[in-house]
Amino acid sequence: MHCYGDLCGSISQLRDAFRRRIALFRGDSSRSWLGRKEYWDAAYASGRYKQSYEWNQTCETIWPYVTQMLGTRLDSAVLHVGCGNSQLGRLLHNAGFQHVVNVDYSEVVIAMMQQKEPSLCFICADCAEPGALGSAECYDFALDKGAIDSLFESCRVVWLTYDLRSS
Repeated sequence: MHCYGDLCGSISQLRDAFRRRIALFRGDSSRSWLGRKEYWDAAYASGRYKQSYEWNQTCETIWPYVTQMLGTRLDSAVLHVGCGNSQLGRLLHNAGFQHVVNVDYSEVVIAMMQQKEPSLCFICADCAEPGALGSAECYDFALDKGAIDSLFESCRVVWLTYDLRSS
């Protein structure tokens, strides 16, 4: 197949945009669409979650619990799983935590956040894939605000702290 000028690139971009739109509007009553990468890419690409979106609870609401867990160990390596476009990574950085890795499997949101917050570390990876982020020993703490929000939504709050280096 021969491409003339940037025609193939334009067609490819239109196809991808169309797929994102379809994924954005596809869903079912079980909310299983929340687990689909295509949904998140489409939602972030369309601007559905604006420049910043906090699920159910704001960062300020959960901040006391986060600081209780992390304490004053500012040299801790913190993994922020499913970061989306949350401001939690910025709050951690501003509080003095310098080793924060923000990870999400949506390439769209990671690119957006790398542009918005170039001084922070963002990685596009699927944390459900074993080894996607290297060895577990690389991190002292893992935060998953999405999971925390789900616990708030179900009216159950369970706080687990697990120092990966002590295992």
